[in-house]
This record gives sequence, structure tokens and C-alpha cells, in this order.
Amino acid sequence: MLDVKSYEQYLREVEFIKSFLYKGGKTFYSRNTSVKRMAYFLDLLGNPQKNINFVLVGGTSGKGSVSNFIYQALLANGVKCGLHTKPYLTSPVEEISVNGKFISAEEYIRLSRKIKSVMSKAASSKFGIPAYMDVLTAMAILAFKEKSVKWAVVEVGLGGRFDRTNVLQARLAVVTSVSKDHVANIGPRLQDIAWHKAGIIKRGEKAAVLGKIPPAVKRIFIDEAKKSRVPVTWIDTKTQHGFYDSNRRIALSAVELLKSSLLPQIDLHKAEKAMLKTKIAGRLEFAGSDKTTILDAAHNPEKAEWLAESLHHAGVRKVNLVFGALQSHDYGKMISALAPITNKAYLTQPIVENRAAADISKITGGFEKRGIKTFQALDPMDAYDMAKKGKLPVLVTGSLFLVGNVRSIWWPETRILDERKNI
Repeated sequence: MLDVKSYEQYLREVEFIKSFLYKGGKTFYSRNTSVKRMAYFLDLLGNPQKNINFVLVGGTSGKGSVSNFIYQALLANGVKCGLHTKPYLTSPVEEISVNGKFISAEEYIRLSRKIKSVMSKAASSKFGIPAYMDVLTAMAILAFKEKSVKWAVVEVGLGGRFDRTNVLQARLAVVTSVSKDHVANIGPRLQDIAWHKAGIIKRGEKAAVLGKIPPAVKRIFIDEAKKSRVPVTWIDTKTQHGFYDSNRRIALSAVELLKSSLLPQIDLHKAEKAMLKTKIAGRLEFAGSDKTTILDAAHNPEKAEWLAESLHHAGVRKVNLVFGALQSHDYGKMISALAPITNKAYLTQPIVENRAAADISKITGGFEKRGIKTFQALDPMDAYDMAKKGKLPVLVTGSLFLVGNVRSIWWPETRILDERKNI
């Protein structure tokens, strides 16, 4: 168990890393600087990305799940492997896993101090202080280097082409889906979003796996792959078993390609079995001792539609909904997707740093015009307490941050740090 002194040190380093939310990187996302700044920052850290084989996983929806499935499939086959996904639900250590466990609090402290050791040089460079996501990505790669992993699965952040993760020379690129999200940064058209996501297909990769890609933008991916001389595998994601089954199909195809060209020792039966056993925190998670609370981090219309479909396949017809979203998300269409399964809606605001939550009063109208009775509570825990008094299952969704707020009932940070897992 983590002692008090170590925990206090850990919290200080967490605050140092979080400070980059406010002072780091003048531009959160820039085609001119993001990748170049990241490359310079990694160079200051000794280029820890060298000699690591990366699998980059991008897409509008499903990239976290697909990343986890590929990671577990590789671990099941004895491959030393790292995983970097984001954002976390409860504790920052959730974003970096190595060989089946989150990094420890002590490792987090050490990695944060390595970041500090080069910060003065970074700040005085033409790029300035790194952005928050630069720092998180660098910490993950440093952790992989320390553990001597040969393979790492990395979830792409925003878009792809100019995301800092695209500084990594991947062996395999995966794009799970394309739909409208983050339109202010990489839109507004679906074609613009597709162009950004296609940017992770780069010369030197063995292959690319593409999932739910609308016909209108397929040509963008075909042209990018042709230009980069990367063969493409298209996956049929239509399924009778919901969102997570389609994600497993995409992940299994990725693993099949790894086996065919880079990791011949992979046993596909073991890989598929590991994927079927994989549970992901906050993704269609039935929580609590009676399993009547459902947690799902759906935060865009596509994910909300898949969530409703998946619950239907699981036999859940109606829920009391705890819903909150970020201001930047298309919560109107999310409400449309969730309304058919909603009995009553308990509306709240996610507790999150440096991000604006959607106004509860604006969300209320979306449910009430569909004849759904609503209740309001600023605190997510109060909304959840009201919802669980009913007889129906409670669904908490609309924001990963909201799911993290409620999920801490069962998985507080101290437990995650001690057990180094969250499910």
C-alpha cells in the first residue's frame, strides 16, 4: 500500500503535470507546430521512442476500445507491450499501462521529474513550453522505454495528421471510424475530418486497418494509402451484437496483419479469446454489487447510438438516465439517440478541469420536448443518488468525465494506485 509521504509526492507531481493545461503550448492544436514541437521535446528526452514498434489507433469512435483489445491480444501472446490511452477516468496513471498493469505512483513521480529536467530547455526553444498532451505522450513513451517494451499501442488524440502522436513512426495504423466530432478543430466538413484522420497512414507502415468509414470519404483514405504506399484492409463493421463486437473485429484484423508480417508467433485463437475476456472501465460497464448501474463514456452522437444499440442487445429496454456533457459536444443529437431508452433524465454537469460543461437548462429542453421528465443537480453524485432510487437500471453517460466522477464510488484513486488496475 502506498505510504502517506509517497502519496503526497505523487499528488505534487500530478499538479505539476496538470499545470500544463494552463501554461503549456500556446496552441492546443496546430498544423504548424504540434508534431514539430513534440519531435523536439522527445529529442530533449533522448528520443525514447526509438526501437519501439508502435501501433497507432485513431478514429472518431472506438479507438480506446480497439487499443485495449489489441493490447490484451498481444499480452496474451507473451509480447511485452505498453498502452497509452486518454483521458483517464479517475487517476492519471490509468493513461499508461505496461505489461498488464498501470504504472505505479512511484513511477509516475520519476517520469514527471524527468519531464522537469528538460523543461527549461524546452521553454527557451522556439516552440516554447510543451502542451499538456505533449507531456502526457512523452511520459508514456518514457515509461515504455524504461520497461524495455518492444511494442506499444497508442491512441491518437485529436484528428491524427497534426496530433503529437503522429511523430511516432508506426508499424501499423488503425482508423476505427469517421463521423462528425471536434468540428471546431478539424472540421467543419466530414471530408475535413477524414483528411485529418487519414494522416496517420504514413510511408514505412506495414498496413492500415480501416473500420466504419462513410462511402463519401473513402477516396480520401485510398489516396492517402496510395501516396504512402501502405496496403489497406477494409473491415465490415456491421454486426448483430453491438458496438464492442465491431470494435473487436477491427482489433482482430489488426492483430492478423501483425501476425502476417511482424509477429508470426501470435496465436490468433489466444488473441480472440483475450479480446472476448477484455473489460474496459467506463465502456458498457455494469457497476455496483447488483450490477444495475451502467457506465459508458459515450460523448458524441455516433457513440450514443451504438450505446443504445448495445443496451438493446443486452436486453436493457429502459433506464433512468444520468446525463451531462461538455459544451463542445453535440449533445442535441446524443439526446435524440438516447431518448428512446430513457424513462427519466437526471441532468448534471461533469466535474472537469479546463473544460466547459454544457448548460443544464439547455440540455433539459432536449429531453422535455420528447416527453421525458427531467430532474437537475449540479453535483453528479446528487444526480446519481436521485436516479438510483427508481426501480430501473441507471445509465450514466454523456461524458467520460461524468462517468469518472460517478465511478469513483467504487474505484477511488487510492484503490487504483494500490491495485494498479480499475476493473
